[in-house]
Amino acid sequence: MAMSGPVQLFLDPTQATNLNDLSPRSVPGAEVDFGGARYIYVKHNQGAGAVVTANGTAAYWKDRAAGEVSADKTENQLGAALGMGCAGIYQGVVTNGYYTWLQKRGVRAAVLILAGDGAGAVGNKIFPQITDADTGLRSEADSSIAASEIPAQLVGRQLAAAVAAACTVDLMII
Repeated sequence: MAMSGPVQLFLDPTQATNLNDLSPRSVPGAEVDFGGARYIYVKHNQGAGAVVTANGTAAYWKDRAAGEVSADKTENQLGAALGMGCAGIYQGVVTNGYYTWLQKRGVRAAVLILAGDGAGAVGNKIFPQITDADTGLRSEADSSIAASEIPAQLVGRQLAAAVAAACTVDLMII
């Protein structure tokens, strides 16, 4: 009997050679646990705004059923005005239309936060921003989260102060 669809192979989702695939090496939406973290395989679509990916930037669901994401928050399937829809964190630059692994759980260094949030603080909640002004995530103390941001999706907790707008986060994306 012939197999249909991509063949499922185990690949290290953190190796650079597995982060920008022209052809799928797995089924988009497939998840794998590796090294104490969880990763999800997706297809990158740069969206109308042609937002460039980078190590530590957030990916938003463009079409969850198809396993397709974008760094362009305005392409968010759940709506750009909501602080929701984060699929995971990019591990590097991904070519438009190519496939990659996003990290969604576990400790992750170099997660980009908004420049206006400064260094943030250990224990701060990390969540998608409400506006599309920047590709970084929000870092907020529990006591300073605005009422309009309360339904926002929890992406993780900040484990160290940010350096050059990048911090270490314990990711909790579901």
